[in-house]
Amino acid sequence: MAQKKAFVAAGLPPIIDRELLFGNSEIAGAQLSPDGKHIAFQKPYRDTRNVWVKKTEEAFSAARLLTAETKHPIGGYF
Repeated sequence: MAQKKAFVAAGLPPIIDRELLFGNSEIAGAQLSPDGKHIAFQKPYRDTRNVWVKKTEEAFSAARLLTAETKHPIGGYF
């Protein structure tokens, strides 16, 4: 807290919270299917990044979970 006050007093912009930069993204790594009908993406499941899929016209809340890893985040997929 004292560091933030020192930045403000010096006329510098505020420090960005580490969680905003390095925390789990709500949605990341989206890929469109070759036919354009589906979107695959990474999103947390039980606080661990997993792969989800949805139809392009569906809301993200309608996505279906493809992986269910709870210990190690899924690093990538194709």
